[in-house]
Amino acid sequence: MTAPEVRGDHASVDAVGIDSRRLVFVAGLHRSGTTPLARLLAEHPEISGFRDTGVKEDEGQHLQDVYPAAREYGGAGRFAHDPRAHLTEDSPLATPANAERMLGQWSRHWDLDRRLLLEKSPPNLVMTRFLQALYPDARFVVVVRHPVVVALSTLKWSGPTTRTGRLVEHWLRAHETFLADAARLRNVHVVRYEDLVSEPRRTLDALGEFLGLEEPLSDASFDGRRSDSYADTWRRWRSSSSPLTRLRVGLLRRRFADRVERFGYDFEELGVAGPFPLPAPRSVVPLVPRAADRLRVLYVGGMPRSGSTLTDLMLHQLPGHVGVGELFYLWRNCLAHDGLCACGEPFSRCPFWTEVGAVAFGGWDAVDADHVMRLQARVDRTDRIPLLLSSRRPRRFEADLAEYTGLLRRLYAAVAEVSGQQVVVDSSKRPSLAYVLRTMPDVDLRVVQVVRDPRGVAFSFNKHVALPEGAALRDEMPRSSTRKVSRRWVTVNLAVAALARCGVAVTRVRYEDLVADPRASLRRILALTAERPEDAAAADLGWVDPDSVTVPRTHVVAAGRIRLHDGSMPLRLDEQWRADMPRDDRRLVELVTAPLRRWYGYS
Repeated sequence: MTAPEVRGDHASVDAVGIDSRRLVFVAGLHRSGTTPLARLLAEHPEISGFRDTGVKEDEGQHLQDVYPAAREYGGAGRFAHDPRAHLTEDSPLATPANAERMLGQWSRHWDLDRRLLLEKSPPNLVMTRFLQALYPDARFVVVVRHPVVVALSTLKWSGPTTRTGRLVEHWLRAHETFLADAARLRNVHVVRYEDLVSEPRRTLDALGEFLGLEEPLSDASFDGRRSDSYADTWRRWRSSSSPLTRLRVGLLRRRFADRVERFGYDFEELGVAGPFPLPAPRSVVPLVPRAADRLRVLYVGGMPRSGSTLTDLMLHQLPGHVGVGELFYLWRNCLAHDGLCACGEPFSRCPFWTEVGAVAFGGWDAVDADHVMRLQARVDRTDRIPLLLSSRRPRRFEADLAEYTGLLRRLYAAVAEVSGQQVVVDSSKRPSLAYVLRTMPDVDLRVVQVVRDPRGVAFSFNKHVALPEGAALRDEMPRSSTRKVSRRWVTVNLAVAALARCGVAVTRVRYEDLVADPRASLRRILALTAERPEDAAAADLGWVDPDSVTVPRTHVVAAGRIRLHDGSMPLRLDEQWRADMPRDDRRLVELVTAPLRRWYGYS
């Protein structure tokens, strides 16, 4: 069949001015169920799709000349391996003229009297950010199906069984790319093909709600029974008497099982084993705000036992600031173990954090704390800082980072919204989290580096300090050897200070100066976040005196024990180390930290 001509001019004047809120893009690999779902949607009276266009599967990719179709990159089972197929808002093709051009070419095949206009093409899966740049309020419906089933179904097009591994790798490459891009999308809904087969009514009702349809979608035309044949093929391969076939299956298992399970699929039984790693399907607020709307985060970095919690409690009282403690540990200490909030309530009963969870994720039940901690272990570690600074990251790392920063973005934005403040103060201290935040273009990051004499830090780490019940996961604060603390004092402070060389605004505050002259130190910090320099000088700091500070009841989580204190708190310099620190420990600290210690003014 000959494809229709794609004209260079706009084929329909009616296309000019089409509101992007009317556009629905269906995405998903070949053999994932995109075609039957798109046809089902197009049968709805509010939706117009492409029909009888004369091109393969009535796909919009073949009805335009702005971007190359998937066949230019190898076609089904291959296109996502080609980096050129991955288009984003940075593509030179992402122009208003091209947006209008494609609408003109597509509009000939739509019924423009319908409310929603649908386009379906497999390469949309790796082009969501590009399409959103052209049509900012468009919706994306992504169809996902088990990678082994997709591979087996694609084999009839792509070659013998020896290519199964290549097809599974293609599925993973395409979906890891999508996952990395998904955090940048405003309106995205994932439909599992398996859910469509097993629970069509529930799945279609959720999709109809996402699209804002007045009438329910009909499932009368959908038939998912053909998946059974691929499951039978896979079972035959697994139980085959052929050593070569069993070897191939074993190789596939070793190569792909862990990566497949990350997407919520059981590699052995070809079933669903868990949620797809995206938030619950719903329209969300724009995740890439304009420059004026960037999330403002003041990050407190440095070594533990350096006064970061005291700093956080003080910063909480600066105009427009909200201190919430060490958010890196929120997932473990609070979400997984229901630790105490500084307000005195368990995390699950704290009204502030309950509302934050509802705004950010639709409720904390929608967040898998163990999964978030696994993400942290893969991306938010000191040894990952070189990758966080690199412009060329492994695709899997990029996907993990995108998912993790998507969660952080929602968390910080919800804290700002619920508190009504403009600057979120995170005193997690860890250098790696600051470098993660640096990768987020919609975060306006400022850093306070809190430094304390390393001898005082090492001495504090050697003491037994009991913690109030429920304040942390342990009965006492962690202890560590003098040698280890000395090394960490150097590496942590160098890593935090190096952020200034990476374009991040950093100011250094010594714990000793904060206690001796708190107002001067706070005004220096406020100058870092204030809209105008004169705002820092004019700020009312009447709640802090030379020898005490008034602390209100806060919602600080996962920080030092003084976070549970409210009312008047005396400011006393803790220098017990000068009298009680063993001589050998003191000499060791001084030797290991000598150059940097002197640079920071500690003789």
